[in-house]
Amino acid sequence: MSLKNIPFRVTVLSLFIFLSLLIITFMIYIQATYGKEFSQRVMNNNFNLISSKVKDNLKTLDKVNGFVIDAISSSFSDVQSIEDIEKDKDKYIKILVNILKNNEELYATYFAFSDDSFFEIINLEINKSLREQYTLSKEARWLLVYINGKNKNKRVLNVYNEKLKLIKKEEKENSYLATSRPWYIKAQNQSNILIKSKPYSFKHIDSTGMTYAKRYNENVTFALDVLLNNLNKTINGLNSMKSMNSFLFAEDKDLIGSTTKDTTLISQIKNLIDKNSVLNKKEHIYKINSEKYIINFSQLEDDIYKYLITVVSFDDVMEQYSKYFNLIVVFTILLFLFLLPLIWYFASVIVKPVLELKLESKKVKNRKYSKLRKVKSRVFEIQELSNSMLEMGHSIFEYQNKLEQKVKERTKELREKNIELERLSVTDKLTNIYNRIKLDEVILEELNRADRYNEKFGIMIIDVDYFKQVNDTYGHQVGDSTLIEISKLLQGNIRKSDTVGRWGGEEFVIICPHTDLKGLHELANHIREKIAKHSFPVIGNKTASFGITIYKEEDNLEKLINRADEALYKAKENGRNAVESI
Repeated sequence: MSLKNIPFRVTVLSLFIFLSLLIITFMIYIQATYGKEFSQRVMNNNFNLISSKVKDNLKTLDKVNGFVIDAISSSFSDVQSIEDIEKDKDKYIKILVNILKNNEELYATYFAFSDDSFFEIINLEINKSLREQYTLSKEARWLLVYINGKNKNKRVLNVYNEKLKLIKKEEKENSYLATSRPWYIKAQNQSNILIKSKPYSFKHIDSTGMTYAKRYNENVTFALDVLLNNLNKTINGLNSMKSMNSFLFAEDKDLIGSTTKDTTLISQIKNLIDKNSVLNKKEHIYKINSEKYIINFSQLEDDIYKYLITVVSFDDVMEQYSKYFNLIVVFTILLFLFLLPLIWYFASVIVKPVLELKLESKKVKNRKYSKLRKVKSRVFEIQELSNSMLEMGHSIFEYQNKLEQKVKERTKELREKNIELERLSVTDKLTNIYNRIKLDEVILEELNRADRYNEKFGIMIIDVDYFKQVNDTYGHQVGDSTLIEISKLLQGNIRKSDTVGRWGGEEFVIICPHTDLKGLHELANHIREKIAKHSFPVIGNKTASFGITIYKEEDNLEKLINRADEALYKAKENGRNAVESI
């Protein structure tokens, strides 16, 4: 059944159902769109919270450690060498131990002297592996590492319990030179300014940390080793989804912190940041291992930590919303099923009287006006339509015959006018032969025929020699009559299959199908002689130049005309009143 033959009942029902489905689809779309927006907005808030907390943590870390170093500077203002500490070693051990006790993230505190002397207290409880590294019992709580610059090759290790009672002492060979360490060199170059190192992995424990240091004078530098556990806890505590992970990068784009050990994911993120793929925009969606991830980039206001990258699986972001979305889909489908009976009822209210009106219209068609009756309907417009049909029924017949007659007359007139308009649209007004529009059309037809059937055809462009002199000497009226006379000569000397028209100004074109260059040349010379021998009113004799060419493979209208133009130009160069070909 074609679309135009669909019954009205089906049309109305389809319309109601379509509108219902459209509304339901729109509801689902709105839910889906705003649901996604809401989920992504929540995700963006999480990203911003992580970035803000990390920034605050870094500032707090700098502030606390800077405060610790500044706070104890008064206690060590008189220290100029390792000998100053040796005079009251227990005092300085207690001070350094108290610093470690009050700051659970501190791994060690120490003095470094310009002669490579070194005095360090290590918190043995910061990591379980420390006691194993130094072969110590559980009683061991603090470790003093002591190097006297006068004997750099020897390192003294003193082990203390919780109450700072010495429980072990040993000497070992030493290769550690504090003055060669990056943090020492950096601190020495920036006197009285708190510096911090780039995060690094500690030698004795499986952990990452950094060093804060400050030069007190040219001989003494005080430093703290800080574990980055607190920073990692902050990031891990804010990662609200199982697939969410964060990565910290230095200014040189080296990875210096991560919440995951997934080497593939770490490699992909490093690859993205190396290529600047995630540094140009704040948020991206990337595919990693065929899974979509939302990747957020934040730039940190820190000397060491420059970039924070947070990634989360796109599916995880949408997972919670999907549950509610599925409930909405089920609800809308049930709603649609509930609406179906109502749709059927309201469709019948419209369809039934319309079908009755259809029967009444057939009576009008069959001219059974006496049998017309009113159609009852609850729809006001249909009732009005029925009344109007009764009133108009009788008048339709009266006017029908007159209308048909007028239509026939108008149709005939219109057809004649169209024929005349078509003729005028392709006819040159002055010469009454074809104009350029028609010539283009004929050339294109011949090109198509030549391409399809491999038939040859040719064209010639004719230009009246020195025609401007006619207008300048005798006036445009004589010029016009000369062009009319030439067009008649052209029409009278071509084959029935040829087409002649005015190309523009004093130029004419003749299209000759089923011919070769020899035949075209003969025809052009024949017409040239006719024009040369003809006696034109007022001006007498006049000549014309001819440029001819034959169709070649892969020709188009432009190539064909250009070739004929070149031939015409050649004819004019050779003295005019000539036929030339290209």
